[in-house]
Amino acid sequence: MKNLVAVRLTERQENQLDELVKAGFGNQSDVIRTAIDRMYQQEKGDKMSKLIALKKELEHASNEKMSSQFDDVTEYWQKEIDRIKKEILAIEKGDKMSRNWLGYRTSKKSDKQKAIDEFEEIGIGGLEIDEYDRMTVDDIESMGHELEEALNEYKNSLADPELISSNRIMEIVEKVTRPYLEKYEYSIDPDSWVDYLVQISAIESEQEYADWVLNTPITEVSQTLANQPCDTPTAERLYEWAENFEND
Repeated sequence: MKNLVAVRLTERQENQLDELVKAGFGNQSDVIRTAIDRMYQQEKGDKMSKLIALKKELEHASNEKMSSQFDDVTEYWQKEIDRIKKEILAIEKGDKMSRNWLGYRTSKKSDKQKAIDEFEEIGIGGLEIDEYDRMTVDDIESMGHELEEALNEYKNSLADPELISSNRIMEIVEKVTRPYLEKYEYSIDPDSWVDYLVQISAIESEQEYADWVLNTPITEVSQTLANQPCDTPTAERLYEWAENFEND
């Protein structure tokens, strides 16, 4: 463990330190360690908030680029995409906690990273990094090919290219990527979901929820989950959880 160097405090800081010690925050070393930890957590939180905002900007710019039918507009959004990615990289280089946010590396790219880059070049902004991490290179490449074909088919079906709909594009993206995401079970854990429901709703126990799932048509369970304002497990995973719960 590294030793701390001596810190020269102002009179005001010494008084503040004494007050914190008297208030029960430990000795002087405890207070200093707590202050460092809080500052670090705040700084890390600020960086992650910035990364989240930049990811949203990247998705928007990518969608606009995909919807554009004019070269000058497409060029503008490509410049925006490049700018945003540079900002993300600048933050990543100074923060190991977020360095893998979009999977970029300063060293030579791996085959998987190349596949991710090619998928994102299609123009949709990409998936979350943890989703990529759990996929194989073959799946990422296959998903990219399917998406490219589906988007080209949609564009070719339009009588007027200017009629292209960004909402329709996102529907196509979701349709193509969903099977791959479900393959790796990206919905939340059923145990966590049920525990959350027991805490915030009229459901009194896991047993009560398991009984409801097993006695309700899967279409109704799916619709109920779809109406939730937050992420939920798939209906299939809930049925599997309920059956295991009843058998245990």
